Amino acid sequence: MSNRKFQKVSSALQKKGFLKENKHHVYYTFQYNGKKTHIYTYLSHSTKEVSPKLRSKMAGQLKIGIEELDRLIDCKMSEEDLTVRYLDAGELE
Repeated sequence: MSNRKFQKVSSALQKKGFLKENKHHVYYTFQYNGKKTHIYTYLSHSTKEVSPKLRSKMAGQLKIGIEELDRLIDCKMSEEDLTVRYLDAGELE
């Protein structure tokens, strides 16, 4: 697995229902039915490339596997697919 560009990861998360918030770090919080959920991840403002190790940590925070995160980044998983995944796992009400 190779590094991924910060901008590609950020863009993919935002396209899949994550709200981006610039705070001490850059936070991405999943929204469902127009409301923030408990599902979030974050990256440092100084991040240029996202390593496999960091993506693994992000995947854990997002309650998905690294393969699913990579599919999401590569636009092979839609927001609807992700939402169904979270509903099936009991992460969303």
